[in-house]
Amino acid sequence: MLSPRTWLTVVFAFGFELALAEPSEAAPAELPDMASITDVSKKKETFFEFLNPIVQSVNQRIEAERAWLLQMRRKARQGHDFLPWQIETMAELGRHYEVEAEPGSDSYFDVMMHRVDIIPASLVLAQAANESAWGTSRFAVEGNNLFGQWCFAEGCGLVPAGRPEGESYEVKLFDSVADSVEAYFQNVNTHPPYRELRNIRAELRYLGMPASSLDLVWGLEGYSIRGEEYIRELTEMIRYNDLGQYDELPFYALN
Repeated sequence: MLSPRTWLTVVFAFGFELALAEPSEAAPAELPDMASITDVSKKKETFFEFLNPIVQSVNQRIEAERAWLLQMRRKARQGHDFLPWQIETMAELGRHYEVEAEPGSDSYFDVMMHRVDIIPASLVLAQAANESAWGTSRFAVEGNNLFGQWCFAEGCGLVPAGRPEGESYEVKLFDSVADSVEAYFQNVNTHPPYRELRNIRAELRYLGMPASSLDLVWGLEGYSIRGEEYIRELTEMIRYNDLGQYDELPFYALN
């Protein structure tokens, strides 16, 4: 039986004629051997073409969730009652996006509209390339971790060689690259250090503008201790590699 979140994706996929099955079927299951590719242009092309379908698949699911939530918000504003399955689905989405407000309430929709939204593929691809050294880092190869995500339970990941004495964090292990991408989206869309990115994105939506990676990147200063230098490095990667070509317009209305 499909979960409510999967069901939403399928319904909106057909409703908006999105081929959601294609990205996951087309994407290789494992990270290519990036270290064996010596030609720089070929390495970049291989990395982006491997990762992009996974990123698009996550964004498409999020688009479906957001479109449905917009419908539920309109229903609430019109004074209609929710059906039991709609309340259950809102509750499941709320748990996933770490929203404690009562499903269907004004405060619930306010927070969810900030969190349930896409991250441009160009930004995701740039961060993955930067954090994983184009898929060649130890954490990418051994742990499918392309974004340097940490965990704090002993044995949950790989211990960094230069970890300071007294620190307990590890670099998280993932069963697949797809799981790493999912965790990245969850991290950026819910955690406090990236609230500024979500605020920028919401402001762009309010103005009827697409979520541009060159705008959103300024909300990621907390992602790296390098701060603004890190932001400028990502910006240069996006521009130099023309990563905007991987961005797709969302199928839902810009609101």
